[in-house]
Amino acid sequence: MKPHSINCSIFVLFVLLFHTFAFSVEGGNITGVVVDEITGEPLPGIDVHIRSKTFGVSIQTDANGMYSSFAPLKEDTYLFYIEIYQSEERNYSYISKVYENLVCLWNCRISNNIGTQISVGVDEIVQDINFSLIRGGKIEGHVSDKLSGEFLPDTKLFVYDEISGNPISFMDVVVYSENNEYIGQGWSGINGEYRINVGLQQGRYFIFTRAYSPVTGKYLNETANGEVCSSNECRELSNNLIDISLLSGEVSIDFYLEEGFEISGTVFSESDKDPIEGVWLHFYNEKGDLVSQALTDINGKYVSREPLAEGGYVVFTSNTFGLINKVS
Repeated sequence: MKPHSINCSIFVLFVLLFHTFAFSVEGGNITGVVVDEITGEPLPGIDVHIRSKTFGVSIQTDANGMYSSFAPLKEDTYLFYIEIYQSEERNYSYISKVYENLVCLWNCRISNNIGTQISVGVDEIVQDINFSLIRGGKIEGHVSDKLSGEFLPDTKLFVYDEISGNPISFMDVVVYSENNEYIGQGWSGINGEYRINVGLQQGRYFIFTRAYSPVTGKYLNETANGEVCSSNECRELSNNLIDISLLSGEVSIDFYLEEGFEISGTVFSESDKDPIEGVWLHFYNEKGDLVSQALTDINGKYVSREPLAEGGYVVFTSNTFGLINKVS
């Protein structure tokens, strides 16, 4: 019995110490509500982010669209913002905002230092840090085999091989504003399905695919208007701006991708024919645009890093070894 009573004493002491520590932080509380700007309906399940220079917490709205701090916030100045990202579980198309009801395109916490910061004092209850969100445009469509046109029915956006009709997973579809500001993106899943992850304001956007894995790296990037582009030029093709209207709700955009070509070879010393490691190869298309690069390995071999469209290319070398560079 004696050991048991000692254990109980230790447990009680631990609980008392824990509670003393837990309530030792002095601060204030905040409350607010998040609603649809048009209908006024409360929005449940929205994450409200609260950040100071040294502390951050996220609080989710309840079934009535309301939120409040579950523990006191220490005395400080805070920025409040909402970043909306779509997912299978949360198919929101609302536009992100920073308090006080200012639209932020991406990364609201550091978006041009906009937003009204709120001071929270000890034992203070700050009320009505409210948000009214407006729905943005949504992008949906298919990316399919260019020849067969096949795609899976009853789905949203898909990426497909141009020749075989097979879905392409791990393909990145990217959205930039007319001013070349990053807005959002979506990745295709195992069946090629993808969804742009943010609501879009009314305006014009660059929308294009961007391969980023060994599987998708063999495909040529393409704009929403069907023009093949290298990663360096997809955002520079002004004729490929897509108009997004809030009134249209969802915009259907289909992509049809094809595999590209690669250029490979060996770089060696002209005098002794030994392979040279660490030489850069630069590939320019007929318009003079840099479309790919490569670096020679220990055997002097290289392969262009990006798939190339059919056409003519100029290739030249650069190196740091004092060797004379060559042009193909």
